[in-house]
Amino acid sequence: MAGLPALMDPALVLDIVGSDEPEAAPSRCFTLVIPDPVPILRRHGGRLGPRAILELVINRRRLRDAVLIIQGTDPRFQGQGILSLVIRDLNAGLAAGGYRRLRVTFIAEDNPASAAVFERSGGRVLHELTFLDRHLTAASTPVPLEEHGR
Repeated sequence: MAGLPALMDPALVLDIVGSDEPEAAPSRCFTLVIPDPVPILRRHGGRLGPRAILELVINRRRLRDAVLIIQGTDPRFQGQGILSLVIRDLNAGLAAGGYRRLRVTFIAEDNPASAAVFERSGGRVLHELTFLDRHLTAASTPVPLEEHGR
């Protein structure tokens, strides 16, 4: 995760604990959203080396898209609307930071409540996701990249 701290925008990192709990208590709900580094990483061939990290640090505030890396709610507090409140604060942070879009990573089909929170805040499904599985052995041959359209 080299370079991640330099990229993080504090307004997009939310961690909720109970007001009556010690500071070291586990989160009730949290999100980690970062400015989308893909445009800069593309310029560096996908490599997160020292030059790419420097460019990310210098240009972080110019990145207009953001990506949700992870979010979660402690099962003891699910169904209480905490994630909805966190997403409302997150959306306020995105707007204040001048971001134009938040992309959310994969949400499992068995987690419709998580998807619903983003839909209620104006999000929409962009595409489906398909997982493929290939059993590999020591004798397996790699599939050339040309066969993947790359």
